[in-house]
Parts: sequence; C-alpha cells; structure tokens
Amino acid sequence: MLKRAETDINKFTDLEVSFTEKKLGRKVVEITYTIRKNTTDLKTFIKVIREAYINQILHYTKDNRPIKCSAKGFLYYGDEDKSFIDSKEAQKLWEYLHENRKELYLFGQSLKEAKNDAILSSLEFFKIYIQDNFPYKKIIELRKKNIDKIISISIFPNGKLFDMSGEDLESEEITKIWDILYSSAKKGKLEILDR
Repeated sequence: MLKRAETDINKFTDLEVSFTEKKLGRKVVEITYTIRKNTTDLKTFIKVIREAYINQILHYTKDNRPIKCSAKGFLYYGDEDKSFIDSKEAQKLWEYLHENRKELYLFGQSLKEAKNDAILSSLEFFKIYIQDNFPYKKIIELRKKNIDKIISISIFPNGKLFDMSGEDLESEEITKIWDILYSSAKKGKLEILDR
C-alpha cells in the first residue's frame, strides 16, 4: 500500500517521497519518510540547486576540484581559484549533475546526516542499530578503571555488550559503556560509525 502511494506521489506531484522501514526482528517498529522537491526534470533540478544549495559542494571533478553554485546561480570551482565555469561548459555540467544527481556529494552528505540523526535520536534506537550492524566487531576500546588495561568492547547479536578478551562485564559497567558509546557517537567520535 505504501509503495503504491510512494510511486503515485513521485509520478504525479512536485514532491519526491521515499520511506525506509526499521524492523525489530520481523516486526516493523518505525517508518522514516524522506520528502524533498521532485527534481526529475533538468529545469526543476537547476532551480532547486540555485535556491537551496548556494555555495555548497555539489560534486568533485576528476582532478578533485569542488564544483559549487553561486548566489547568482552560476557554477564555479570552489577551490582557491574560485573561477566561474563558462556557459557552454556549465550547460554540459548541469546535464551531467542532473543525470548523476543521486551520486552528488551534497545529497550523499544529507543522507548520511539524516541516517545519523535517526540513529542518534534515542539511546534505544542507537542500541538497536549497533546490535543489528556490528555483532562480534570491535566497537570501542576503553581503559579499565583503576588498572592499566585497555579492553575492546563488542556486542552479541542479542544486544549484550561483551569484553572481547573474555572477561565478564558487570551490569554497572555495561550501563556506563552504553553512555560512553552514545555520547561519543553524538559527538561524532565513534569511529565504527564512519567505516
């Protein structure tokens, strides 16, 4: 039912809608919608970029030069040179950007930010994400209090944290570790989320 509605909205309106389901086991516990302006035709795509993504990196050239759109709507190289792209080349570039819009740098960043916002919206969702995506993998290394020892923390598929060296973790330690993991992730310092 939702797929049909998504298809119709995308086809017949000026909106582009997509949704993702978050499952806990087999049960759907959350549905996240992404709604943005429909940018399927070139003219609308250019208009959206000129209105919403001024001076933001759109794409990188093969020689690693960032391409941006100025406040006046002109494409330019966003490096130290800041040179504008001539109109003939710009037209080809707009067409290329439009055809490859799903791979554009700025949309990739937006999706990453949206994903992180969803993961970090609560400790409960964060725990589920870690449990579902990183079982048996090293999540973080911590220094054990009062002794000069570093422990590697991982998680079982059932959601229970464990010390990879085989030592037992006490329930008080587990609570503190979850707090450390969650606060590190919110600060962007939990490396496993960047891999």
